[in-house]
Amino acid sequence: MKKTGIFLVVLGVVLIAANGLLLNSLYNKLEGMSSKLDQLEVQLARVQSSGANQNRIQPSTEVKEKEVFTPSELAKYLNIKMSQVYDMIDAPGIGLPYICVDGEYRFGKEAIDDWLKRNKDENINN
Repeated sequence: MKKTGIFLVVLGVVLIAANGLLLNSLYNKLEGMSSKLDQLEVQLARVQSSGANQNRIQPSTEVKEKEVFTPSELAKYLNIKMSQVYDMIDAPGIGLPYICVDGEYRFGKEAIDDWLKRNKDENINN
């Protein structure tokens, strides 16, 4: 019985130590993400203050006929900055059609064209 009790105490100490290490690791990752978020907020403020937002979005003929776009290809297709693509993804009410595959955004050309037709009279400023 004593060996079982000692084993359980040792096991408890090991689990507490492992949880402490895990929490420390998660805290460090969170701090890094917070720093990156701060940098992104500064970049976003620069983009917004530059007044570079476009009032109307028109497709570009420079992008080759593709069925699916990456964010940079979509930005080129719409003649906007890539930061504006991400702004439209996050903006409520804009309804930019996309899917996320393994953490990467993808945009179907047909869905984007339909979205442009539905929103042709909209003034999108984000």
